[in-house]
Amino acid sequence: MKYLLILFSFTVLNGFVDGKLYPTHNNYTSPNINYTPPFKNYELTNEEVKMMLGVIADSMSSKDSTGEGWYLRKNRTYTANIKENNQIRISNLYYAYERHASIDIADKLIDSYFASNKNSLGYQQLSGYGDEGFFHTDDENFCTFVARKGKVFIRLKVNKLTSKSNPEAVKRIGKQLLSRV
Repeated sequence: MKYLLILFSFTVLNGFVDGKLYPTHNNYTSPNINYTPPFKNYELTNEEVKMMLGVIADSMSSKDSTGEGWYLRKNRTYTANIKENNQIRISNLYYAYERHASIDIADKLIDSYFASNKNSLGYQQLSGYGDEGFFHTDDENFCTFVARKGKVFIRLKVNKLTSKSNPEAVKRIGKQLLSRV
């Protein structure tokens, strides 16, 4: 039993980064959103999450992967339980960072997002946000920021919007994320 515990501790928590211990598997869920993975230049800070959701997130889950057409994909979901009108409303902030194998692949991906959203009410083409980008909201349920800079593709989405959500912060922070690329 003693050896099993030691083996488990070593295999699950065996990576040190900046003097902190991190899990090494690709899927990680934590009620503690202070987990900072090694790709921290592109990670959202707790303050950025709070600006977009309007409150501190209650939890964060992540999934990291590699695959055909991209060589790095980081997905994060930040969840907040917000009390409004005597009810608890769950609001999620979805964040995806993808670094693709080529600019052509990233460009085709954002083109497919443009095509599926450009005729919708609340769609806004963005200039000065990387190489290309757009923002889309229905002002009631969601807001989405999608942009590409070179081979990097970034998506931010708040779903469900609440009275505390800040769609302008989603655009501003999306632009800041692109500046880190």
